[in-house]
Amino acid sequence: MRRMKFSKLVETKFGRMMIPASDAHVGESLERDGLYSKDELNKLLALIGPNDNVLELGAHIGSFTVPLAQKCKHVWAFEPQPITRAYLSANMLLNDLNNVTIRHEAISDRLQTVEAATYQLGTENFNTGGMVFGPGQNAQRAYMVTLDSLNFSEPIKLVKMDIEGYEPQALLGGLNFFRTHKPVLWMEHDRPENMPATEMLLSKLGYEFELHTDRLNSFSDYCAYNILCWPKK
Repeated sequence: MRRMKFSKLVETKFGRMMIPASDAHVGESLERDGLYSKDELNKLLALIGPNDNVLELGAHIGSFTVPLAQKCKHVWAFEPQPITRAYLSANMLLNDLNNVTIRHEAISDRLQTVEAATYQLGTENFNTGGMVFGPGQNAQRAYMVTLDSLNFSEPIKLVKMDIEGYEPQALLGGLNFFRTHKPVLWMEHDRPENMPATEMLLSKLGYEFELHTDRLNSFSDYCAYNILCWPKK
């Protein structure tokens, strides 16, 4: 019996990458365009140099991690979904990137273990980016930590945050981190219910911000809604 292929290798503008064969979102963009969210990526790359360190919260399969790591000194990439993290690890190996530290924790405002959704390879429109946490998700355990509980030996220049609605909790659990490192922050900002809390916390931290809307690929009208945030001078 012929077995279904769950993964495939594609050539991107930044090297070979392994993607889920049924991923009609990030994976298809990498295969057809050679990259994902071109304008967003170019903005991020313009913010860093070869001596800078990057913190990526919600690294997914590495569509941003690979090009960021190719330009900067070091990336700490957090991805709590095991299957997604396996692709992330594979893509670092495929591109000979030894300046990436992959972490399995999710980022929140407290230290805890929670239930989280699981995914099966081969699912149609496979997308592990939208990981759901909380009771009733039945499947696996996810470990949540705070930014303030982590120790980084060097200054962090850029934080990229795409953590499916947990942005306010991550900010709340990282007040000391942001006050110490004062990084530039690029953060998903597309959930109206979270916007007041997010903007209040940014103000509390002394950050200014502006909204950016960028197309995700060349073959659909989907857009990413992010805010670029920086410490007031």
